[in-house]
Amino acid sequence: MSEEIVQKRRPPHPGLILGEILADNKITLTEFAKKIGISRRTVSLIVNGHRPITVDLAIRIATFFNKNAETWLNLQRKVDIWDAMQVNKTVYEQIFPINKDKAA
Repeated sequence: MSEEIVQKRRPPHPGLILGEILADNKITLTEFAKKIGISRRTVSLIVNGHRPITVDLAIRIATFFNKNAETWLNLQRKVDIWDAMQVNKTVYEQIFPINKDKAA
């Protein structure tokens, strides 16, 4: 397993990071929501870690901050992998790598 999968603690939700960036820049949730064209409730759910960063949201956030969407998607991907490993750990432990000699 990769290091990412055996991580002991859940990676920070990208919404928590977004919330810190907004606070550091003195941007309210309402202002940010209006600027990127989504509801304030959606922004609140994101910054409180209750809603994932979708591709659409990543593009909106990245455009607003003049950054790249992949950064936000990678942060979300780490959370998604960790969550899946917690929920399906016993299932994944029963899957064994293919033997390369037998695959040929």
